[in-house]
Order: sequence, then structure tokens, then C-alpha cells
Amino acid sequence: MFRLGSIPRRKTTWLIAITLICGAGLASVLFLRIKVPTPPEIALSSELEPIVVSDITTARNAVLKDTRSAAAWGEYGEVLRAYTFDEQANVCFRVASSLATDDGRWPYLLADNLNKSDPTAAIEWFALAAKRTVPENARDSVKLRYVETLLALDRAQDARTELGDGEQKTDRAKIALAKASIALGDKTLAAVILSDMSNQTTASRQVLLLQVEIYRDTRPSFAADAAKRANKAPDALWPDPLVDGISRRDHSRAGLLDLAAELLGNGKPKEAEKILRPMAASTSPDAKPYVGLAEAYMALGDFPSAVRELDAGLKIEPKSLLVNFQRGKLHFALAEELIQRNKPNEAKAECLKAIERLDVALASNPDFGKALLLKGTALAEFLDKPAEGIAILRRFVLLRPEVSEGHYLLGRSLARQMQNTEAASCFRTAASLAVTGDDRANQALQNLEQNK
Repeated sequence: MFRLGSIPRRKTTWLIAITLICGAGLASVLFLRIKVPTPPEIALSSELEPIVVSDITTARNAVLKDTRSAAAWGEYGEVLRAYTFDEQANVCFRVASSLATDDGRWPYLLADNLNKSDPTAAIEWFALAAKRTVPENARDSVKLRYVETLLALDRAQDARTELGDGEQKTDRAKIALAKASIALGDKTLAAVILSDMSNQTTASRQVLLLQVEIYRDTRPSFAADAAKRANKAPDALWPDPLVDGISRRDHSRAGLLDLAAELLGNGKPKEAEKILRPMAASTSPDAKPYVGLAEAYMALGDFPSAVRELDAGLKIEPKSLLVNFQRGKLHFALAEELIQRNKPNEAKAECLKAIERLDVALASNPDFGKALLLKGTALAEFLDKPAEGIAILRRFVLLRPEVSEGHYLLGRSLARQMQNTEAASCFRTAASLAVTGDDRANQALQNLEQNK
């Protein structure tokens, strides 16, 4: 019988070397035989901003320079997707995936695009991405996105297999395991998984909705309460590093404004200012950069700078709803601060300025809810015009009965006028609509009852 051990060591070494060389050669031949299409070409019309044209042209030229570079194809796909040329981006991601057979980024981004309209088409690409190498910070999101798509396609057993038998360490993974367990008929295990997640807020809505499924038959009152709480809880927004990074490639004016708004929403006013300042310094066609800068300065507590930016915005768009509302909001915030410092006369002066600006905003849109709330509160609580203010707050409640803030502010103004019965009713409604963690209406109701 032929045995490798019977071959002299030197010959064995040569055999191994020849095998490796042949394997590498075969891989090279297969790589070279991959058919590479012409990079997608975008019709660069005059309607596109120059920066958009430059980004697309630069990325495409990089592919033309080296048509077998997976990185160039992938980056061109990211640029195209950033500017919403999704179909052309998908071509790039397919090619990049075929050229770099160990890189999971490109099949994942292709799957993410396909999943918007056809999860069945996306699933094979999610599976491929999960098997390949991805950046460390994206590993969990890639795997769980695959699992979640399997669950959406009613493939619970496959999802359960992908999750494995070990303990799930993240809230997102625990929720996926609970969903799979419910789908497979093991509600007891799902209940155990979710038992330590009831009071956390990141994924409270998802947890509550799963508890409704688990307890609908065995504990109907508990399930009903969970459903009610779920209606007020926000959806979890899981980070997706591979997709989230694409938005940073959008250098268009709209893209930069969206990025600045995202930064402001995430409590990063200084980062937002860095984006908005150059936009305001150039010739701006509208006042949006100035409004963003004003919001950034207000978040930083720099009211004089906020006023300066809004004044600059008013020079461009004197009748702008957005600028006038923000200026009114700024004066209202100053009034509240002055009240806290026991300066009622100065506070009234700021309220009058606020109403002047809010009226300009309301002239553009009489049903603009935020302006109605501020004006109604300013009249009822700061300017000794309770009847007029309460009437405006009632108008808001009629327009937006689902918003807790309107009922709460109306109740507060009614309580100041000793209309306690109606105020209590407003506070109860506000409490029932309030998002998880907002206990102001309940506290106001307790204070009202204690002061009877």
C-alpha cells in the first residue's frame, strides 16, 4: 500500500511545495477568469451639485485604473449608494464580492440594498457576508442582520442554528433568540430570555411586543398592559457600522444638512457646527445652515451666538417658518431662564419677542403644532392672558390629540386657573400617551390631588 511515510522527507517537502504552488496558480487563474463588466456610468446632469459629480467621477476613475481591484469597485458602490444610485451600486458590490472572496462587506451591502424590496433575494448574500471576514465592530450586526432576515422569512430553525447554543450577550441577540423560540413553540424559554430586559429602554418596544405574544393566552391582562406600554415605547435603533458609514460619503448639501441634524440629535453640537459653519460661510441659497448653527449654539448654552445666526438667516429668508420658529423658541427659552432667575419683567419682554416671531411662523402655517404650543404656553403662563393661551392649547389638542405634550401643557395652564377637574383629566390623558420615562403628567396629577 502506498504510504506518504515511505517517501523520503526531501521528496515530501518538494511535493508539498509543488501542491501549494499549483493551488496558488489555480487561484490566480480563477481570479483572472472572473469577468469584470464596464463600471456603471451615471448621467452627470447639470442638476447634480459639482461635489456629487466630482465624487462619482473620482470613484469611477479609480475602478477604470484597476478594474480588478475589489476595493475600488466596493468604494465606487458606496459612493453610488450614498447618492441613491442603488441599482448601479449593486453592480459594483457584486463585482467586488466576486473579486474579494474573503471580504464580507460587499455581499452585506448588496444584501442590505436588495432586502428593501426582496428579502428572499437578499438572504443568500447576508449568509455569504456572515461567513466572510468583516471589521470587528460590524461582526455582530452582520450576523444578527442575517438571523433577523431568516426570522422574517419564517425560517426560525435556521435562525436558531445561526445563533448557536452559547449565551447571547447583547439585547439584540437576546431578542432574536426570543423570537426564534416563540416561532418554534418554546414560549417558556422566550420568557426566561426576556425576564431581565423588562426595565431597559433601548429595546423596550420589542421586548413588550414579544411579551404580548408570550402571555396573550395565559396572562391576558399582563399582555394587554404590555401592548399599551409598547404603543408609547420607541423602536430600538441598532447600529449598523457598514451601512451607517455610507452616509458620510454623501457630501451634497442635503447630505451634509442631514448629517448635521443627526449629530445634533445625538447630542454632538460641536461636531455639527464644524459641518455647518463652512456651509453658512459660502453663499447659502436658504437659511437652513444658520438654523442648524443656532440649534448647536443653543445646545451649548451660547444664546448670543444663536441669535446672531438666526438674524443672518432672517436676512436670507425673512418670512421663513423655520427661522422664525427657531427665533421664537430661543426667546421662549430665554424667558424661562429669566423666570428661574426671578426676573419676571425681562421674561415678559422675551415672551413678547417670542410671540412676534411665532406669529410670522403661524402665518405660513396656522396649524404648525410646535408654534401653537409655545405661543399658548407663553400667553397662559408668562403674559397673564390665560383665556387666550388656553384657547390656543385647546386648538393644538384638537389638531394633535395623540401628542402627550399638548394635554400636559393644557392641564398645567388649567391648573393655574384652578380648573382642577379638567386639568386632572388632561394630566391623565397626557400620562397615558407619554413615552416611557416621561413622568411629568403623573407627578402633576399627584400634586394636584395633594393640593385639593
